Amino acid sequence: MSFKNKVERFGEELSERLRNTQIECNEAHKIIQSRDSENSFFYCDPPYTSDLGVKVHQ
Repeated sequence: MSFKNKVERFGEELSERLRNTQIECNEAHKIIQSRDSENSFFYCDPPYTSDLGVKVHQ
């Protein structure tokens, strides 16, 4: 599937759901402390093992 087709399939419904979404790259606790409110929802991607200094054997 081409990029153009993926964009077209995304559609108005998903665009509307994500309209006020904010994506940040920082430590989870810092984002939560600075943005927490009664209407907040957070999805915090867990750290990757390489970020923790753990060697991953491939």
